[in-house]
Amino acid sequence: MQINSKTLAAQACVVLATCLFGAALAAPPEPPPEAFAACASKVSGDKCTVQFHEHEMTGTCAAFSENLACRPDHPQPGGHGGAGGPHGLS
Repeated sequence: MQINSKTLAAQACVVLATCLFGAALAAPPEPPPEAFAACASKVSGDKCTVQFHEHEMTGTCAAFSENLACRPDHPQPGGHGGAGGPHGLS
């Protein structure tokens, strides 16, 4: 069975799109600016506090990309929310 170049290119595009879509789903959400601001003058592992809407959350400064962000000590009730966004920092 012979595969022509158009078929091979189409299959490669499908594989690439699948990989990119999967990587986007696996990436943790970007923390809000308040989480980064809470760790602006701290080092990794320092305790931090974030005022997020009407809630104050305590956490620990942790690396996110090339910056530190405040990672909540405890997730919000129901397992969602917090300084790390809808799913918290991973």
